[in-house]
Amino acid sequence: MLNRTPLAGSARQSINRGEGPSSIQFTPERIVAAIAFHLIDEGIAISVAPQSTKRTLNRLRQQSFTWTISSRLWAKMSNLQRLRRLLEESHTDPSFLGGGIASLAHRSR
Repeated sequence: MLNRTPLAGSARQSINRGEGPSSIQFTPERIVAAIAFHLIDEGIAISVAPQSTKRTLNRLRQQSFTWTISSRLWAKMSNLQRLRRLLEESHTDPSFLGGGIASLAHRSR
């Protein structure tokens, strides 16, 4: 089960008044929450190991991680495509511990 500590950061979307598409910015908290959401929502896992979310958050915070994607592009993606992109951008791989529990780890390059 996910730790009760809130993972979701504030939603940051820039709004360009007719100057182009808006974008979605992912902070470490937001991307970890989104990865956990999509793993569970897609039925890939029933929960995410809390220690692995903490490790991933710490790693991304140390890297001053942020990632921005066009809202238009995000809207065109399926949930599975979103999950794959979130994992790719955060250099994170899920592994499975049994009992439907996923664990997040830094992707070895």
